[in-house]
Parts: sequence; C-alpha cells; structure tokens
Amino acid sequence: MKKILVLILAVVLLLTACSGAKATASAKAVSLAKQAVEAMDGYLDGSVGYKEAHDTVEEVVGKMEYTSSYKAPDWTEEQRTDWFIHSELVSVAHDLLMDNYEGTPERYNEIVESRNKIAEYAGLGKR
Repeated sequence: MKKILVLILAVVLLLTACSGAKATASAKAVSLAKQAVEAMDGYLDGSVGYKEAHDTVEEVVGKMEYTSSYKAPDWTEEQRTDWFIHSELVSVAHDLLMDNYEGTPERYNEIVESRNKIAEYAGLGKR
C-alpha cells in the first residue's frame, strides 16, 4: 500500500514540478509541517532521538488524515498541496523507522530529501 502511495505521489509530483506552478498549503498543513520539519531537523542534527522524531511525525500524519477525503481531480490547489505534505510525511515516517534499524548514508539522504520536499510545499526553508 505504501509503495503504491509513493508511486502515485512520485507521478503527481513529477507532473506538478513540470507545470511550474507554485503550490500553496493550508495554514493547518503549514503548522503541522513545521512541527514535523523541526522534529526531523533535530533528528538529523542528533539533538532528538529516533523515538521522539518518529512519534512527532506519526502524530502529524494522524492529524493530516483529513487529506484522505480529498478526491482528485476535483481538489483545489490547497488540497493538493496538503495531500502532498501528508503523503511525504508518510514516506518520511517509514524512512525514520528504517534509519533506526539500518542507519546508512543513503537513508539519511532520503530523510533530508523528504524533509526538504515538505518544507518546500509548506513554504519553509530547505536544509
């Protein structure tokens, strides 16, 4: 299920990136994304442990479940951006879990990439 979600997300992201349009997230999604980005930054910097970072991201994922009610292609730009943030958070939660078990440089880079995508969609700074 997660692989299908990630595949769909990749295709949609590719199509959106090619369109050149700047997406705008809802205030709720921006606030939640900021919480998750701060947790990821702490984890990547080593000031926050895996459990705390993962728990924060999972909590944010739960709070963004509202995006599951959005139905493409009828969603607004804001809904689409919120959905992208939620989908990327689901992916990064998995990456954090895997990094806890197999802390490779590649996994670290995947977390940084996901963190930057979330930040970009939420209008926050990249790492």
